[in-house]
Amino acid sequence: MEVTERSGYRNVKAVKVASGSAFIWGLPERLVTFAGIAGSVSYDPRGEDDIDIFFIANQDCLWVTLSYALMVRRLRGFNEICLSLCMDRSFAHDLFSKSLDQLTARDATRVIPVLGSQYYGKLLQLSPLTRQNDLQDQADLPDDSRSSTSLKMLNLMAYLLVGTYQQIKTRVTNHRLKVAGKPQECFQAKMGLHHFFLDSLKYQHIREAEELHDS
Repeated sequence: MEVTERSGYRNVKAVKVASGSAFIWGLPERLVTFAGIAGSVSYDPRGEDDIDIFFIANQDCLWVTLSYALMVRRLRGFNEICLSLCMDRSFAHDLFSKSLDQLTARDATRVIPVLGSQYYGKLLQLSPLTRQNDLQDQADLPDDSRSSTSLKMLNLMAYLLVGTYQQIKTRVTNHRLKVAGKPQECFQAKMGLHHFFLDSLKYQHIREAEELHDS
């Protein structure tokens, strides 16, 4: 029975990784530094689980990239895809350098890279919680200081439009979940010009429990 169950998990995971990879390869490589598959699919997924996509956009084009990704998801029928963790390179650098907690670090090391695996390996080297060895000089990441004014303006416009849409969508979805008696599945959309996260209440509770355990 146990062997059959493990085999089932492997089959589900293979199908979901293939679907997530197909979605990622449909993104414009000129805008994306890294993209991979995170969440439950990077562990042992069940058939009903979403495919969480984690991508890092080039500097100052996060919301342009996210807008494109949302259109690809809808037009190509990738209904299982969830764009749950998106950021640009400067935000990723700061996150991995300064503020990873134990749970986030563990999940980061489980991410399945699809695009930009070499960059992601260097990013993991920034944090002592995800570093694979002590060769810190390997974390030599690209200089993100230069981007055009037109790109920044386009990104800001996309942020205002798509960000507003995502906030409204989050409120509507959470209302439906509460009405359906599933408040534990509610989530927050945390966003800024350089990041976009979907942070579930369930994940928040797990993080808080681990922090209490470690304190």
